[in-house]
Amino acid sequence: FNLKNIRLIKALGILYLIIFVAKFASNLTDYYIYRSTIELQNYNIIKPDLGYNFLLIAILLFIIAIVMSRVMIIKEEQDLTI
Repeated sequence: FNLKNIRLIKALGILYLIIFVAKFASNLTDYYIYRSTIELQNYNIIKPDLGYNFLLIAILLFIIAIVMSRVMIIKEEQDLTI
């Protein structure tokens, strides 16, 4: 465990979070555009998949980064102890 790996995991988590927000906004915008332009009787336009898997991966990466940073702190304290 080193600080570089923790920073990379946090950056990857931020990237997945940005992807989630972009996909969410794009799909939601498309849904409202389709809903306002296409009106068919007895049919409903289904809301698209909003990409919650990207949000889940981002949360898991942040949790892994937090755990790794705590482990690194504990390891440093243990190394200083005789």
